[in-house]
Amino acid sequence: MSDLLHYQSCGLANVWLCNGFENKQTPYGEAVSIADVEGLHKAIGLFILNHEH
Repeated sequence: MSDLLHYQSCGLANVWLCNGFENKQTPYGEAVSIADVEGLHKAIGLFILNHEH
């Protein structure tokens, strides 16, 4: 299993990804590519709506 990615671009501090992303080397240094950002944000939103706090 690859390392977890602490995904903070959604504005939440407790989102960790175990897949759906790829670490890449660019001419500017290391970068992360998310396979489906829109789908990820939708899944995060649905999770928040469907779970009690």
